[in-house]
Amino acid sequence: MSSPWEPRDVGLLTPETIVQLVKIKPSIKEFFGRSNENVLFAVERVGEFGQAAYSAPGWLSAQRAMPEDVAFEMSKKCGAKHYYVICNERLLFIGRFLKLSFQDALAPHLVSMPLRWIDVSNFIHPHDPVLCEYEKITPIFDAENVIEAATDFGRIKISWHALNGFTDRIRASLEAIQGFHGHDVAMKRGCLLLLVKALRASKPVERNNRVMQMLRHGFRPAAYRSWQGWIFVIADETLITCYEKERQITKCGYRFAEGERDR
Repeated sequence: MSSPWEPRDVGLLTPETIVQLVKIKPSIKEFFGRSNENVLFAVERVGEFGQAAYSAPGWLSAQRAMPEDVAFEMSKKCGAKHYYVICNERLLFIGRFLKLSFQDALAPHLVSMPLRWIDVSNFIHPHDPVLCEYEKITPIFDAENVIEAATDFGRIKISWHALNGFTDRIRASLEAIQGFHGHDVAMKRGCLLLLVKALRASKPVERNNRVMQMLRHGFRPAAYRSWQGWIFVIADETLITCYEKERQITKCGYRFAEGERDR
């Protein structure tokens, strides 16, 4: 049996070949943004870029490469950090800066725009395309709450306080995300989507000391849920906070609701 095909670095992309590509197929410019001498690439659209570049007439005529090869190589021509790239308050794409040699070559062939870029590690744009397309999520982005998410136990708002606490802790707790792969927690969006997954997978628990529960939350009725040692506190249909306990939460003053067990 042949081994699965994997993308290869076949040496297609140099500053010169990228400039040639832009000249052959000007529409490829939509994957780039330039501000003065700074050039960013729409890295989350790298698959589309590979397909568009592959279809450029004559550009790959002498090469044996697939669109995936082009996409793979292009992703390697960028820096590591992701940014929201914004022009006149409109989100253009999530991008990374090209390596300097590619920026220098491409800049003269792109129109300079009034761009600004925001580090995605501690910011979520309300029009983030991945967030907007995520299953059963409604963006809110007001002073108190980020989103509203549909769950099996109702529609729950997620507060900024809960997200910020989860972000700080989850980045230092790789064990806690075991079994929930696919989200880059270096991006705050990734932390939010992982929090939604965790909340949806959680099970109801109760505090052994109900008086302490009422005191902690201003006598508001609060529901507790647990997932892999995390405790989620929900009041007024809002996730107001979350914190990490030991794996055996039954040793930390909590008990599972009848018939339930942690996942």
